[in-house]
Amino acid sequence: MVNKLVNKLYNNIRTHLTSYQWHSFLSMVIGICVTDGRKSLKALSYLASSPALSRFFNGDKWPSQLVKSFQRKLVIDLIKRHYWNRRGRNPTVYLLIDGTVLPKRGKDLPKVGLHYDTRTRGLRRGQKLVISSLKVGKLLLPWDFRTYVNKKRCKEEDFKKSTQQAAEMIREFNRSFPLDCNVVVAVDGGLCVKRVIEAADQAGFDLVGRVRRDRRLQDNRNLSKVNSGTVGKLKGINIP
Repeated sequence: MVNKLVNKLYNNIRTHLTSYQWHSFLSMVIGICVTDGRKSLKALSYLASSPALSRFFNGDKWPSQLVKSFQRKLVIDLIKRHYWNRRGRNPTVYLLIDGTVLPKRGKDLPKVGLHYDTRTRGLRRGQKLVISSLKVGKLLLPWDFRTYVNKKRCKEEDFKKSTQQAAEMIREFNRSFPLDCNVVVAVDGGLCVKRVIEAADQAGFDLVGRVRRDRRLQDNRNLSKVNSGTVGKLKGINIP
């Protein structure tokens, strides 16, 4: 009886999947079962592998806008449930923006190239993402992402620097975030540049960022020679 059910399920599902997807279908099913059982995928690595599961989900076009909309609704509900109007004041929302490289080897995957990875301090083949997440109290929640493309591997009109993408994410967050909160944008040295700083300033957000030591202040002093705690304006930016 069980064999008949398995064969029927096999035949029905097989017709709806491409050969690329079917190759990793077993890992996908086992991965879901493992997650439901609150066990790590590593515990069943002899049956399912994380790369195989990743290949399955990369093999189809998912409704990203629908997924993002649903995800953001959950994020807003969590913030309201845990921190909204507590003790008579609204929470401070930290918008964290950073870049990361996801190692990928598939030739058919979109926007795969060689990128510098700060974690390994070398070039890695994969997809580079600019990611934003929200830190509210003890909550760390995903919010948005952009995929960066090497200029040499795409059309000029499709190319955007990661700093442009970060600025876009700040403006988009200002339009789409529905709660009236104090917002602080946090970025690393690679994104702490004029267009990102100005995007945060125009949105009325505070910005905290690490400034590279080779930058200069308006009085032409190099930051590497300035004492810690110095308050000033970067050269070309009229914002303290």
